[in-house]
Amino acid sequence: MPESGFSSLRGELKKNQYLREKIEKKEGRWPVSESSIEDFEQDFQQLLETDQEEGRMGIRFLVRERQRQDHKPIVLDLMGDGEAMRGIANTRFIQRKGMHGLSVTLNDLRDADAMQADQKQDLDVLEENLLTGKGWRAIRHWLVEIDEQAKFDVILSRARGGLHAIGESPRTAFSLLNRAYRLLEKGGVMILEIPELPRVEVETFCLDMNKIPGIKMRLDYNYRGFPTKIRIDKGEEAPDDLRSIIAEHK
Repeated sequence: MPESGFSSLRGELKKNQYLREKIEKKEGRWPVSESSIEDFEQDFQQLLETDQEEGRMGIRFLVRERQRQDHKPIVLDLMGDGEAMRGIANTRFIQRKGMHGLSVTLNDLRDADAMQADQKQDLDVLEENLLTGKGWRAIRHWLVEIDEQAKFDVILSRARGGLHAIGESPRTAFSLLNRAYRLLEKGGVMILEIPELPRVEVETFCLDMNKIPGIKMRLDYNYRGFPTKIRIDKGEEAPDDLRSIIAEHK
């Protein structure tokens, strides 16, 4: 992307950060919080497979699949307060081998007992703003504490009202999507809620993404007909970065 493009993007992010700060001062958190893992799996059910043994537990099934590869999976919830992570970690068939879980939110409202309970399960919550580079650097630093080469196996986001802080610019949304994608392990999955962007823009982006070797992207639509839910599977042949395709959708 040319320098002028980066300058414009920085301007959009500053404007969205201002909106985020207004939300934070008024609410003390993103406008929706406490999304359980059941809420996630209900909302994203059209993008999830069903585990016949355990019923419809699609996200937890994805985490268990990574356990089967002799690996302790690492899961990220963007704009989440930790409730969904606890639901995953406390699932019977995941408890046996465990996981690492990180939630990123504007305000960590846990008390000392909750923090201690999370720590015992390798769960953590970061107070960070995802509209700033500092927030994403903090996530990368958290990963390095596990392993220098560590990346996330599953990345989730059910931001709801927090999506207003991202705004309605496709370029801003796709750029933030790329920040998350770069932290996703090969073989990993991203399941995210996005703002109501122009339908044709998102559908074209999805078509172009599915032309890239190693990437599979799917959409689901809200009641207003907007593609607000996405799933991206990152295969072994997938690129590490999406900047080139995002530049085509500026």
